[in-house]
Amino acid sequence: MKLRKLLSALLVAVMIFSIFAINVSADAPLSFTVTETAAVSAKGSLMKELFNINVTIDESKFCALDGYTDDYTITINSAKVKDPVTAEYYDYYTDPDKFFSVFTSGTEENPFAGALVEVEFTIEFASNHVFGELNYTIDISGFMEPYSIGFGPVDDALSNVALPVEVKKTGNIWQFPAIENITINSVPVKSNYYDTEKFDLEGTQVYVETKVATAYDQRTDTYTYEAGKAGTVTYSEANSNMFTCNPSKDEKLSVLSTEVVTFFAGQYLSRIPVNVDHKVSDGYVCITTDYYTENKPGYHAKVCEGCGEAHDAQPHEVNPDAWVSNNDATFMNNGTESTNCLVCNAVLTRNTFGTAGFNETFADYHFILVIFQYINVILRVINGAV
Repeated sequence: MKLRKLLSALLVAVMIFSIFAINVSADAPLSFTVTETAAVSAKGSLMKELFNINVTIDESKFCALDGYTDDYTITINSAKVKDPVTAEYYDYYTDPDKFFSVFTSGTEENPFAGALVEVEFTIEFASNHVFGELNYTIDISGFMEPYSIGFGPVDDALSNVALPVEVKKTGNIWQFPAIENITINSVPVKSNYYDTEKFDLEGTQVYVETKVATAYDQRTDTYTYEAGKAGTVTYSEANSNMFTCNPSKDEKLSVLSTEVVTFFAGQYLSRIPVNVDHKVSDGYVCITTDYYTENKPGYHAKVCEGCGEAHDAQPHEVNPDAWVSNNDATFMNNGTESTNCLVCNAVLTRNTFGTAGFNETFADYHFILVIFQYINVILRVINGAV
């Protein structure tokens, strides 16, 4: 009996350990180490204080399956350059002085002839349930080159003018898990919108099967694949980079829109019917800026907050006894007075004719008064007050 209990306990322990081992291996980190070379032109000169190496990846082209993370780290392992004299390789991270010497040892008799910087870096993902495309960029800064416009005499004159130039190298990690098949599980839940809103992809879910390239034949430019991970991807802020639509999810919908086409990683998913209405303001809004007159009082309307279209335009309404002088009359210009529209509360302004100073000064000189009145009209036209 005791032997059976002991064997049972051992069996349970083995099962627990096996499950734990499976879980760990099922989501082990995924890493790629890449060695790439970036060319430094023979025209380049180095400013050591500005030298820097940076490796980035395009985060818009990959994500993780639901329940997993697409967090990653990038580590630059080395950055080596070959000494043209000794044929030795110097690593910037272990011997920066010798590394820099390769770019600063040129002479007039034996000028710098350019060099290749060999950069090795490692990208490690916390989860092996990531997929998509993994594109990288190596940026090396700190080099200067003479300014050139491609015209000999001008370039000679500017030969002493040096500008920063970035040494750049891009590439793709073909071993990164790629998409094999996509099946749509659910579509966005929202279909009614105002034209102040953008299309909402919330509720979209796809089932993704991935594949992993295990070999590449350069002669035939073909890859050998094996099956990768599979699972759902539900739209969220974390993976929104993989979901796109037309019209774009970054632009407001138009009342002319009747459907939105959705995509995942550039592949067609579905056509979603939508109904888009104007988002009309609750109250009336002033839609004219002209000076108020009895024949042209101006208008207010209910305005669409999305496209600006006016609805139910009506003339302004005022209390004829509520006009208040703005005390802005001058010798040459008539003053103005203002009041508020009784409906939209917009400030309305009208001219107060005969208030310019010349009217009183030349009241007894009709001919001169007429001349100044003509000048006043011209000024009003120039100032847009008519």
